[in-house]
Amino acid sequence: SAASNAIAALGRIYSTLSHAQTILAKGADLAAEVDADYEALIKAASQKVEEAFNDDINTPVVIAQIFEMIRSFNASYKPGQKITPKIFYRAKAFTMWVNHIGRVMSLFVREPNTYLQALDNHLLAERNIVREDVDALVTARTEARSKKDFSKADEIRKKLDELKISVQDTPEGTVWEVQK
Repeated sequence: SAASNAIAALGRIYSTLSHAQTILAKGADLAAEVDADYEALIKAASQKVEEAFNDDINTPVVIAQIFEMIRSFNASYKPGQKITPKIFYRAKAFTMWVNHIGRVMSLFVREPNTYLQALDNHLLAERNIVREDVDALVTARTEARSKKDFSKADEIRKKLDELKISVQDTPEGTVWEVQK
């Protein structure tokens, strides 16, 4: 449905903002290294957004540019990868750009992690899933992986997939979220 698509899109935007904030927090001691290619991408996206605003506030074009920047940002860094000054720069530039567009359009006003937690809670309730049950499954999967019982870990992951729960293993541990 259109509402489900809108929720998924908003979830993707907030998820990427949360991802960028994590990079900024973990790389806080780094000096950003200007990435000329990414800077050019932001400049081009900003130009398209400005043209869309001047074209009777063409919102679909603006949203399309936001998703182009999300694709580009997500392609540049995967969780667990070492945070370099260039990745730190991209996270900072991406966050500033999206927040600027958001302010202009009165969007993305909630703190990303708070929004995502509330959205996950809503989707869990809608699907009659208890958060603690998901936590228990994720913990059991992590324990099975640590014991090298990969068939059990895969079985649990399949169960999580059936519940529409995405699981991601990072060097910091396993994280999960409800598929949007």
